[in-house]
Amino acid sequence: MYSEKFIKELQLALAHIAANWHLAEVKNVELLTVSENATFKVTYQDNNQLAFRISREGYNSQNALLSELDWIRALISENTLYTAAPIADKNGQLIGTLTLTNKSLTVIAFKFLAGAEPTINDDIEPWFERLGGLTAKLHQHSQSWQPPKYFERKIWNYDTMIGPQGHWGDWQADKSLKNNELKIIKQALSVAKTMLNCYTNKQNYGLIHADLRLSNLLVLDDQIAVIDFDDCGYCWYMYDFAATISFYELENNVEQLKQAWLKGYQNIRPLNQADIKAIDTFIFLRRVLLTAWLAGHPETPTASEFSQGFASGTALLAERYLNQHKTLGLEHNYVA
Repeated sequence: MYSEKFIKELQLALAHIAANWHLAEVKNVELLTVSENATFKVTYQDNNQLAFRISREGYNSQNALLSELDWIRALISENTLYTAAPIADKNGQLIGTLTLTNKSLTVIAFKFLAGAEPTINDDIEPWFERLGGLTAKLHQHSQSWQPPKYFERKIWNYDTMIGPQGHWGDWQADKSLKNNELKIIKQALSVAKTMLNCYTNKQNYGLIHADLRLSNLLVLDDQIAVIDFDDCGYCWYMYDFAATISFYELENNVEQLKQAWLKGYQNIRPLNQADIKAIDTFIFLRRVLLTAWLAGHPETPTASEFSQGFASGTALLAERYLNQHKTLGLEHNYVA
């Protein structure tokens, strides 16, 4: 979808309408990232800057987008975390329309935040501890906040994650998977499904960010910002940790990062052993979900960076997961 030609078309169309959000001429439109959506930085003649997210067609309804913005504004107004505020256009509208040759796409402007994405090779454990605390505050807000009646967000459960009609596609669409790899992933998924059926702590299910990977974090000095709530929806809270190590599930320091995150989280919001034990199940499910996403988004820079050998790595993680659960007698450990 995101060919060079299409990106150029988006860039030109955005340059044409971006003055609707700030009363100055547009000086420059720069592509920031392409993932599920395309995000651009617009710089105006007075050097003010905004970030514009152009949504992939059909991924979220207008009502779902409004719901996302409702939650972001509530998080900001209650000082729950630092994130990019949505910016209304000159008519007071938070969602605009970008008209192309043969389609119209939704566009949302956000305050542009400076900062850099942390990398897995940095001295990142302290940041994971900070992120754990922020995530706990996010989940506390999720439990206490009353959404508007029209609120609509995706539900992330076993079927919508892993099923052939899952939100991110079918993980078996990755043609590089060998028969033995398919078999071992399916075996591990069967165990994961059993574990989810036994994980009964309803206090740890609710509205989450659902995509807290490193590319959705911005670090500036001692401050960390959480951005891109496009995938926020209803899921188990512990899934938010699994998202933080997206694409890096096989790194040697994952356990240390998990412990740092848990330390920060539990300083704010205590967990029980069932919650902690469930994290490895969510790490595996997230990896399978990412396998599906890469297969369905081959044109993206993320796919270019991670696709090579990724599905085989998913099979390796499946094997490790199965070794952790050789007997289903461990099921009771997931019951709160």
